[in-house]
Amino acid sequence: MSVPQDEQYELECQDGELPYGQEDEIECEEVADGASPSEIVVQSCHAPCDITTIKTEYNVEYAKIDSGFRAALNEVEVGINTPLFLSGCKQSKVFLFTENVEANTKFFCDASKYDFENAQFKDLIKCYGK
Repeated sequence: MSVPQDEQYELECQDGELPYGQEDEIECEEVADGASPSEIVVQSCHAPCDITTIKTEYNVEYAKIDSGFRAALNEVEVGINTPLFLSGCKQSKVFLFTENVEANTKFFCDASKYDFENAQFKDLIKCYGK
């Protein structure tokens, strides 16, 4: 597909969400006459991960590009490949002991941890307690 040079484009998904790392504004750089065309790469839209359900059981944080992890207070969904971190259990519960808590609390919104067909996370570390 060809687009005019030296223009900014705003990306938006009609159904789904942009993947983690895909900027929502891109620019097609201007190139000199006779030079190779400028290329822009746009990742396709994808179904997001709904985090509303896990937020009832866990304190959920997600990564923003270039700003580290932050609490997912108002977010209800995140794009595919978004890094997620379960920073703790809610309601005075604690993580069920495992040999590697960190490996089980840091993961990505992807098919290994999220069932896109049923819109739910799978195989998450368990909480127990009061």
